[in-house]
Amino acid sequence: MAECILMKAGSGTGSDECTATKGNVLAGKTAVTSDSDDEAVAGTMPNKGTWTSRIGVNGKAVIPAGYHNGTGYVDQAITNRGAVSASLGINGTYTIPEGYHNGAGKVTQSIATMGAQTVTPGNSQKVVSCSGKYMTGNVTVQAVSNLIAANIKKGVVVGGVTGTWEGYVANPTDIYNNGATYYGVTTNSGKMESNSITLPGQVNSGAGINRNYIYTTSSINLTGYTGIAVETVNANPDFARGGIRIFRGSNSSTAGNLLGRKGGSSSSSTPIELGHGGNKVTVYIPFTENHNVVDTIGVGFDLYSGSSIQHFYRVWLY
Repeated sequence: MAECILMKAGSGTGSDECTATKGNVLAGKTAVTSDSDDEAVAGTMPNKGTWTSRIGVNGKAVIPAGYHNGTGYVDQAITNRGAVSASLGINGTYTIPEGYHNGAGKVTQSIATMGAQTVTPGNSQKVVSCSGKYMTGNVTVQAVSNLIAANIKKGVVVGGVTGTWEGYVANPTDIYNNGATYYGVTTNSGKMESNSITLPGQVNSGAGINRNYIYTTSSINLTGYTGIAVETVNANPDFARGGIRIFRGSNSSTAGNLLGRKGGSSSSSTPIELGHGGNKVTVYIPFTENHNVVDTIGVGFDLYSGSSIQHFYRVWLY
């Protein structure tokens, strides 16, 4: 700042000799300046005193024009974070705080890992314990063997496959088969043969019925069938001959009950061979009367020669 001293007496210095302008004179002070026309005028320089400013990272401050007393300053407000570290979970995020970082911090991720797994399906739920873990391999669920419609009960859905299998039928046409009764069977004396009887020539005699008549204890729908077949055997070493009759109900002598007959107990009825020496014989007896009925069924022997005990081994509809 330039100053100009004016003398009240004698020759002095005027505005023309001054180089300072009003802008070079502190506001609130007066002086004769090069732009004051030899008059004392007030200065216009702002007094900033102790001026300060604060800047951010890579910021700047514009220092205003004016007088500064030398005690002001410009500083930077940056928090010193030092070595900031953080740990992330699965798909986690971390907000990095504003401030100065010394470069030693780090962000880490601590996730348990799990390798490839193979799951064998069963009849209960299987759980792969992979929650919160990073899988390093694939999870393979093995195929269910024989998972086809033909092996699944009809209408039942297993593993997305709808079954078509309607179940095994041992032989739905069987009335009696080597001890198994499908409609319930009794005899005219109520006695069922046991496995204790050994028939010559039989590898396994099985369970037979040794009475002349057998009857079902539940009704059978005969509609759609053409006759009844009988597998029979006689232990007599000589040929057993006679006939077989089929009838409704348990009374073979009642008129109208006879459904069919083959052979007979006299020479006039042409007896048929019924087996001998434990060898099986199968006789097919076609229905000769109206058989579209639902009733209990009887099957009986009319013996002509041989042992008086004839064995049933199997009786079925055909």
